[in-house]
Amino acid sequence: MSLSHTDLSLLERMGDSRYRADAWAVFVDRYTQLFFTWFKHWGVDPYSMEDVFQESMIRVLGDIKSFHHQRKGSFRAWLKALARNSWLQLIEDTHRQMAQREVDPIRVTNWGLLSQKNAANHLLELFDSWAAEEVLNLAMSRVRVRCTSDVWETYERISFRNESVANVSLIMNIPSVQVYDRVSHIRKLIRIELAEMEAADS
Repeated sequence: MSLSHTDLSLLERMGDSRYRADAWAVFVDRYTQLFFTWFKHWGVDPYSMEDVFQESMIRVLGDIKSFHHQRKGSFRAWLKALARNSWLQLIEDTHRQMAQREVDPIRVTNWGLLSQKNAANHLLELFDSWAAEEVLNLAMSRVRVRCTSDVWETYERISFRNESVANVSLIMNIPSVQVYDRVSHIRKLIRIELAEMEAADS
């Protein structure tokens, strides 16, 4: 079974020259969303940070569009390093901007929170969760291409659409025990794929 580009994981699209431009746009959007979530968590209005954030993002992301994913660990380590470099650049740019103009004391206090170690660790956690999600998507994409469409649909209905076993059994015209078997089989294949990806990086 072949997959269209919309079925491919983000990592696969980032590593394929045919889809890299679109995948990069998705990547940057997710990157921005995570930072805005982080700003809000630490009491900083993301729009008050927008100009300095855009400047920092351009500095950090400008030279990394050539990323080619090879294995799970490389992406996870790369994304963690990206988060740390982004944090360092943002703090540097923020301090420079505050030194160049008068700013609201409350804004200075809130921005100062971002430079703390626990704020940095929180940002790394957000990016690591993103990496884990992308790695799982890659594993599922690899498993999906090895399955028949009806087996994958059974798994998808149970795991993603939260349909009942009885309903899936009726729609797929298979006994309930076969629904369980299909879902269990796919989940096992995904676990194996994740384990192999982890082993390849060790």
